Amino acid sequence: MQGVIIGLTVNALWALISFLSQHFGVQPLIDLLNLQLPLAITIGVVIIALSIAIMVLKARHPGMSVAVIPRRPYPAKTYSFNHFGVKWNVLYGGGNFLGTQNYAFVDGDPHCPNCDYEMNYAEKGIIFKKYYWKCEMCGKLYKCPVSHPYEAGKIVERLLETHMRRQNNTNDT
Repeated sequence: MQGVIIGLTVNALWALISFLSQHFGVQPLIDLLNLQLPLAITIGVVIIALSIAIMVLKARHPGMSVAVIPRRPYPAKTYSFNHFGVKWNVLYGGGNFLGTQNYAFVDGDPHCPNCDYEMNYAEKGIIFKKYYWKCEMCGKLYKCPVSHPYEAGKIVERLLETHMRRQNNTNDT
């Protein structure tokens, strides 16, 4: 949306400067316009392209923030966690810097429970998309029960964090 507004503003300014230069004979304004217009159009196109890319990312990955990239916790311990019919490798730790708490981080895509091969996700359908994890080694498909595989990883992270918090609470008592 910002790109459209900037584009319209550039066009309006160009029309105003052209009108003023034609009616009042201001040649330096035309020269300035000829130098600045390609730059302004390029900046407008880049802003529009970035705005569209962000909208597409948000539409494909609902709930994902484009500005925040999750970090692998360090130091961390690796846990094997079975959920949604597949095996997840989850790192848990990282809570030693400035009072931060430990957190979970899904390390890569899920693994096939049969052959332990890291799977990719595949999608089926045009309008009503369904996501699957596909094992390239044994050829099995595992249905992803949520709207997108990214959300499945976030659910697994929350489940492990809850499990670890409960375990720590029972150890404390």
